[in-house]
Amino acid sequence: MTIPDTARDMFETLARDYAHISAEIAALDEKLLALARLDGRFPRLVDKLVRVQLLILDDWGTPSLTDQQRLDLLEIFRDRDA
Repeated sequence: MTIPDTARDMFETLARDYAHISAEIAALDEKLLALARLDGRFPRLVDKLVRVQLLILDDWGTPSLTDQQRLDLLEIFRDRDA
């Protein structure tokens, strides 16, 4: 793997070399996690996010997270670290 010059180069290199999921925090929390929790797919979605080689979460500065959204992200991070 070559050393990238910019953040975009780094992302493109990582995306090419690893199985990955890329999502904006707001979209992940408001759409995916909330809907998955309602229809029962939450455990499978968390499992998928935990197992992927590279999880890229973007746009941390914009959304304000609810307590439930923070707990959901904590669960994902904790399970990925295990």
